[in-house]
Amino acid sequence: MIPVTEKFNTAIKQKSRQIFWTGKILLKDETVVEFDDKHILLDSGSVTHSCSGTNELEFGTVYASEMGITLKLDKLTTASLENGIVHLFFNIKLTNDSIETIPMGIFEIAEANRTKHFVQLKGYDYMVRFDKTLNFSDTYGSIFELLEFCCKKCRVELGMSKEMVELLPNGKEQVGVYSEHDIESFRDLLHYIGMTTATFATIGRDGKLYLKRYLQDSVWDIREENRYELSISDFTTRYTAVQSTNLKTKISEYYSKENDNALTMNIGVNPLMQLGLPEKRVRMCKAILEEVATFDYAPLDSVVVSNPAFEVGDKITFKVGVESYNTIVTSIEYKIHGKYRIKSVGKNALLSKGKSKQDKNIQGILQTIESDRVKVNAYVNGNEIKIGQNSQTIIDIEFASSKETDA
Repeated sequence: MIPVTEKFNTAIKQKSRQIFWTGKILLKDETVVEFDDKHILLDSGSVTHSCSGTNELEFGTVYASEMGITLKLDKLTTASLENGIVHLFFNIKLTNDSIETIPMGIFEIAEANRTKHFVQLKGYDYMVRFDKTLNFSDTYGSIFELLEFCCKKCRVELGMSKEMVELLPNGKEQVGVYSEHDIESFRDLLHYIGMTTATFATIGRDGKLYLKRYLQDSVWDIREENRYELSISDFTTRYTAVQSTNLKTKISEYYSKENDNALTMNIGVNPLMQLGLPEKRVRMCKAILEEVATFDYAPLDSVVVSNPAFEVGDKITFKVGVESYNTIVTSIEYKIHGKYRIKSVGKNALLSKGKSKQDKNIQGILQTIESDRVKVNAYVNGNEIKIGQNSQTIIDIEFASSKETDA
């Protein structure tokens, strides 16, 4: 949750609340156009956030938040909205009759459609600025230095200090980009940084870049009177292993807790975890394992009474009778003046019991095999080899293929 006062928390829990929305649009000619509730077409406004896919919790996601709103503003009928920026705010009247305002995000206008009386706007946060081609062969530095590099090149302010970054899993590691990589944009690099630190990248409501961890402690209770709909899974999502493919060896490595009885998170190939000694790669993979092993939550889909302080990555407790269900929020859809939909995705940990550890290892190796591909390697001896009368091994080649072949 974003920081709010206790008076805000008290007011937001009331059955009767006085709320209103405000905003401002910064045009490219530096004109500022302000608006409030009377300018917003009913049921036209929404803000959506996401930090994971539709099926499973993920690390390294780089989703942009989206805003849509329809306004009736005479000032916008002729103004150029290209490169315009929208600031949204939520306001609530507190018990002492004062007003507390919290930001709902900063969005760059991507589309603007005009009708006779209205202007329909769609915008995205600054994450889209990282969709910029990145050209380099190799680089090396700390996680913080790579984040600073990305932000400087893409004109986005970094919202984290060096100390904050170093508190993340692997946050103190020196990393480098392995020569064989698929990094084409700064957004790709942010993805791998998030994978390395067991976080997801997000743009805060202040327009700054953050790496955020999934919270381990619940920050809010939602009771029956605070929700309209609830569809909750009868299982919990837990992880006791991670699987990562080593680009050098072409082998899928498996790291697990001693009691390996839950899901395995596949973190794939990460070019930031290839340089250095094998011990360093093991250490980094185990750091990710320690983070993912803390997850224990129930996936669900719910429509709740609005609380704009919620953020993706938060852990929230749903009260159902005498039972309590913890969940990790993976997507939120805010409806301006409406209900909020919260989703939490996750797989059933019971499904992992059908496979042994050996099965998981074999499956991981098979997933890395490239079929229908010709690979040519040139080998150069580091030292001279003197061949005598006795047989000796010059080179050993180990490879795997899904089809009959030879080397």
